[in-house]
Amino acid sequence: MIALGCDFSINKPAVTIYKKNTYEFLIFPFTLSDNLIKIYETYGVNIFPQPELIKHQKPSSSSEKVRKEILEARLLSEHIISSICRFIQLDELTFIGFEGSSFASKGNVAQQLATYRYKLIDSLSNLIPLENIFNYAPITLKKRAGCSEKGKGKSEMIEAFIKFGPNCKLKKGLIENRELFKKRGSNNWIEYLDDIIDSYWATQELMAQN
Repeated sequence: MIALGCDFSINKPAVTIYKKNTYEFLIFPFTLSDNLIKIYETYGVNIFPQPELIKHQKPSSSSEKVRKEILEARLLSEHIISSICRFIQLDELTFIGFEGSSFASKGNVAQQLATYRYKLIDSLSNLIPLENIFNYAPITLKKRAGCSEKGKGKSEMIEAFIKFGPNCKLKKGLIENRELFKKRGSNNWIEYLDDIIDSYWATQELMAQN
């Protein structure tokens, strides 16, 4: 069984791939500082910057907006799938779990996010059976991480990964160089880490259910 967990967003998607007791972590940044690139590459995270053609510029009309979003969704979908296929061959033995949208996403933002996500799912369904693709509510992944209690969130899910996650370079870095993964002058984790960890917990939910 191959399990892919995906925490999808337009600017910073993240994917975890599980195969034969090993994990690969992938991120697809629209922008990422040189410092964060160095940190993530040092600790085994694979970085695939979004294509230069994807430009988030304001369109001049409603029709142009629709065309632009369809093109961007298509390009991003192709980019993510081609990057995943560097590590595995997508087939009927592959299962994919997406983290669903939270209630914080509303209006046009939620509609745009859903459009991009459905485009990716549609493209993936050409490679694996649609019934092998799952969508999990954020609270489901919190429960899988043991963080469903009121008041617990992304930070606690990262701590759960540090405590219960697989033996890998990313976990080792979080244990041995914790402060490297914190924003300067803050107790908050650096960008993308919560997305990576969410995608990891999606793989755990997939394996538990399949």
